[in-house]
Order: sequence, then C-alpha cells, then structure tokens
Amino acid sequence: MATCENILLAIFAIQNFEMDSK
Repeated sequence: MATCENILLAIFAIQNFEMDSK
C-alpha cells in the first residue's frame, strides 16, 4: 500500500538523488 508518507519519502529521495547527481 502506498501511503501519503511513502509518496512524500519517494519524492524527497528522488530530489536528493537529483541534487547529488549535479
């Protein structure tokens, strides 16, 4: 089950990964 918290965590992780890539 994908809860709101899981979605937010996923977005946060993706944003962190993108920032690390730059």
